[in-house]
Order: sequence, then structure tokens, then C-alpha cells
Amino acid sequence: MSDTSTATRICIYCGRNGSLSREHVFPDWMNDVLATKTDVSFDMIEQNLVKDGVHRETRKSRGHVRQKIVCESCNNGWLSRIDNDSKKIVSALIKDEKNQIIGLSEATLVTSLSAKMAINSDFMVPNDSAISEACRTAFYANRTPSDFWHIWIGRHKGAKFSRTIDRFSLRISDDPETVYPIRKNTASFLFGLDRLFVYAFYGKWQSFASHIDRLVDDNCLIKIFPF
Repeated sequence: MSDTSTATRICIYCGRNGSLSREHVFPDWMNDVLATKTDVSFDMIEQNLVKDGVHRETRKSRGHVRQKIVCESCNNGWLSRIDNDSKKIVSALIKDEKNQIIGLSEATLVTSLSAKMAINSDFMVPNDSAISEACRTAFYANRTPSDFWHIWIGRHKGAKFSRTIDRFSLRISDDPETVYPIRKNTASFLFGLDRLFVYAFYGKWQSFASHIDRLVDDNCLIKIFPF
């Protein structure tokens, strides 16, 4: 399975070649839970870190939030189950129900949905995805993200989000003598759902995640993966 092959007919999760179906970033049930019915805002910020410290940045935005990237078997099977299984806990978090407790089982459900939304939004521009084939395959096999993931949730004290997706992606090189890898290999995703926000980080450079961990107390974030 090629990371750049979603323009053909290959499912990004299982790698099967055949008819693809449209997969939503946000589950359909969120339309009934969220206070706003407006269109989704999708912004991408891309940055390349090169050896001389020069940053190259471009911004794009797309109006739609579903893409033909998964096979019907995955879409109507295990991906649909992730949506349905997480509905109760995520709905409670969006509504800010005061008696809601996040234990390991609840964190696992939110984590799986968050990783699914991140992977799907990463493929809004299929040939520019950052999440590797290996990590997508691991998610398909285990239904939970791999060790390269860190996920936090929190509540925004300001204005409500209007179903927002912010994707920030990087090319980071292991070798200081190289300019940067051909493909993106690090990304973060912020999902705004009313006043609930989910922040997901993907990449093997753990210093990024450690920096976010240090900000948890100041920003009212709760880390749900690793739990």
C-alpha cells in the first residue's frame, strides 16, 4: 500500500484495492449534538524544518470534510463502530455534563475516535499526508493508535468553536546534514467541537509531546493517550 495512492482505489486503512466510499471526519451524530449547524472550517498549516533554520510555510483551506479514502467494508464496519461506541461519552463531553467521569474505558473510546478523525483529516489532501502507512495499518489492526500518538482534551473558555479542524504538519529530518524528508512525518490536529477541543499529536519526536505535557496545568488539558 502506497502512502500516495489514495487517488487510486486503495483503502488508507486495510490496503484493499476496490470501490471506495466517502468517509466523514466528524461522525454524523455530531450534527445533532453540536449547538451550531454551520459548515466545518478546515485549515492546514504546513511547515518544513530545514538544516539552516529557514521555515517555509503555506496555508490552504478546503470546504468539505469527507473524502473517498476508505473501502465500504471499513467504513460500514469497524470505523462505524468507533463512531457509535464513542457517541455517549463524546456527547457528554461536548455538552459539558458535570457528572461525567473519564476513566480508562472512556478515554479509550475518545482516543480511538480522535485518532480516526486525525487520520481522516490528514487525508483531506491525500498526497500530502503525514501519518505513515505503518501507523494506519496498526490502527486498523488494533483499533487504537500506536506509540507515536499523544492525545489531550480540554474545554475552551472563550467563544464556541464552529466544528473546526486545524492541521499543522512538518517535515523533520533525523540527519542534520539533510534538508528534509520527502514526505511529512509529524503532525498535530486540533478539533474544536462547541467548547470541547481535542488535540492530537503524531510523530516520533517525543520532545514535542513533552513540551505540551508541561503546559497541561496552565491550559486545563487532560491527557487521555497514553492514559
